[in-house]
Amino acid sequence: MAIVIVQSATATTPGATTLTATFGSAPTNNNLLVILAFTRTDAGMTGPSGWTVDKDVVNATSADTARIASKVVSWDVTAVQLTGLSATVATVMKIYEVSGLVT
Repeated sequence: MAIVIVQSATATTPGATTLTATFGSAPTNNNLLVILAFTRTDAGMTGPSGWTVDKDVVNATSADTARIASKVVSWDVTAVQLTGLSATVATVMKIYEVSGLVT
């Protein structure tokens, strides 16, 4: 089976404590959801709840935080939310639904 990006969504904020990205349609069960999130603070971020954090990188010397997280779809989820962000810095999040990886 070929690996295919089924859909994606982007969310950005110039400064807020919560960021939400929403897919256009509900992902298919057993597909993989992936989050890439970046913020300009070393305070880190929280969430999304129930996901596996695959990589969290905090670079305190340049105040950058990056997170990669994933989850296999097992129920209807169309929105992904990160919390614990700084209200004074920019944050961007990209979410993907990928098929062809989980059997």
